[in-house]
Amino acid sequence: MTSSKGRRPSPAMIVAAIALIVALAGTAMAAPTAIKSILNKKEKKQVKNISKNQINALAPTLSVKHANTAGSADTAKRADVATDADALKGHTVIAAGDLDGPGLITNSSCTPVSKSVPGAAAGDHLVATPPNGWPTYEITFTARVSTDTVTYEVCNESGVSQNFGTSPPVRFLLIR
Repeated sequence: MTSSKGRRPSPAMIVAAIALIVALAGTAMAAPTAIKSILNKKEKKQVKNISKNQINALAPTLSVKHANTAGSADTAKRADVATDADALKGHTVIAAGDLDGPGLITNSSCTPVSKSVPGAAAGDHLVATPPNGWPTYEITFTARVSTDTVTYEVCNESGVSQNFGTSPPVRFLLIR
């Protein structure tokens, strides 16, 4: 009868097993630090990108060259209306604001709405944005500028009366 005793590991095998355990433990202990370092680099990049985007969004048309033309906080507020800085390069925002809606417009008629805007002049560019929810089928919307006045006109060619209401307002931006 033979004994079923297993062979004992050699001293070299014991040293190798201990070295393996120590090496794996060291890697496991270093992993959280390495991951933290990677996340910090990623977070720093995200913060840098977010900051850059916020600066570009908040001050697209401001520069030291034009700082003396900002007469008041109201002028700076009007600059916020501009969302496409490239389209406004070389132009000055004259005014921004709201115009009331035209109310009820009967079929085959037009209704103009005007507002006094000091400093407005013929040749200024007017960007007018009607509110969501206005009827769009067979409706004509035109806008124009004259001395100290901004006007838009809605013509109803739909075949039925249309009620545009008086609010929410038509937003406008006047550019020279």
